[in-house]
Amino acid sequence: RRISAKPISVMPRAVKLSGSAKVGGTLKVVGRSWGDDVKMQYRWTCDHETFKLTSKASLKLGPDQVGCRVSVAVRGYAPGKASAVRVTNHPEVVGLAMALATPQIGIASETGLVAVATVKAGTVLTATFAPDGDYPGFAVAWEWLRDGVPIPGQTGSTYAASWDDEGRTLSARGTATADGYESATGVTSGVGVQKATAPAVPPGEVHRPRG
Repeated sequence: RRISAKPISVMPRAVKLSGSAKVGGTLKVVGRSWGDDVKMQYRWTCDHETFKLTSKASLKLGPDQVGCRVSVAVRGYAPGKASAVRVTNHPEVVGLAMALATPQIGIASETGLVAVATVKAGTVLTATFAPDGDYPGFAVAWEWLRDGVPIPGQTGSTYAASWDDEGRTLSARGTATADGYESATGVTSGVGVQKATAPAVPPGEVHRPRG
């Protein structure tokens, strides 16, 4: 018999992902059968980087997949046949929503945060963004704002008002993150910084510069 240079190939079928593309959800490869004698292999990828090679057509999503575009390269192979590959769609995995209190700004005291409307240069302000629950790896990244514009280098949870802030409004923008959850951003209400006033000169006195 004449031997063909190209072996008979597995007949691939279209594949796609279905299910819930969020943390805790399960994605499953669906499509028509490639044949009774065909075995399947699934290479799961996150943003085109392989993270799991398995014979299972489903995957339960965890925190490591948040923000990933997950897809699967499906390979079918059978004895005496060349294998074939098809790639699924690539849904983006979203995290769960966090329940967070509105971010606050004020002056720290023994009883907690004291809200203020105005402060003076030198006053240390503190910002908080508290979760209404226990979230793994919860953290907040802060950005202090002067009249809505970020202040360079001021990324901590506290900020000392300066002379440059006099007559301006300060606020803080917090971005909260946690493993397996969507990030959340909130901006505090504004606090005004009072302008310093020169002390009044008593009648009859003249202040002359020294030197």
